[in-house]
Amino acid sequence: MKTLFALLALLALAPTVSAQDKKPAPAKDVKVDVPFFGNEKCAYMKGKKVKMGQSVETAHGRVWVCCSDCVHEAQADGDKAYDKSYPKPKTHALKTCQVSGHELGKDAVAMKWQGHEFKLCCKDCVETFKKNPDAYLAKIENPKLKDCGNATCPVSGEPAAGAVAIVGDEIVRLRNRKDADEFKKDVATYLAKAKEKADAPKGEDAPKGEDGKKGKDGKPEQPKKEKTD
Repeated sequence: MKTLFALLALLALAPTVSAQDKKPAPAKDVKVDVPFFGNEKCAYMKGKKVKMGQSVETAHGRVWVCCSDCVHEAQADGDKAYDKSYPKPKTHALKTCQVSGHELGKDAVAMKWQGHEFKLCCKDCVETFKKNPDAYLAKIENPKLKDCGNATCPVSGEPAAGAVAIVGDEIVRLRNRKDADEFKKDVATYLAKAKEKADAPKGEDAPKGEDGKKGKDGKPEQPKKEKTD
């Protein structure tokens, strides 16, 4: 009888053990990189490091400065502030659009964004790029990275558009850089959440085909041609 009770006790514990096994494995040793795609030195106070809370928007992305006085100077300069902040842009010779995944053809559009120069396959991809530039700049810097494509930040639950965390070879979109600190505390759990919220695995915001649909590979699905007799 004692043996029977012991067996029943083990069976009762089995579901609990199974559920524990399904939890994400600890990822304390996993390297997490939170890249900063911007100028590190203020263009108006030579040699001074920029501050995250001090920046100005331009037609080619944001420029950072060191203080509120420099913010006013940059605003007065307009787009000239961009040239001053990024005097030596980094050129990327890409063969593939890092937004849509398509090869760059005759309609490719040249882009300048926060010290990076590259091409995207079309004007639609330019608008998509601007919605989450850090995610695409990360891929432009390293095309081998895989974008989780999560439109929602796994930490805050709000729209992800202000920063990214790179875990191994995967890009996780975050709401902002502050969320990255929380992300690092439980990488495995938040990475799993990001993958659950991956609304667009491969070219998530990429322009759709003529009929407004996407194929199984995430690329635009072209209308079927009608057979002629």
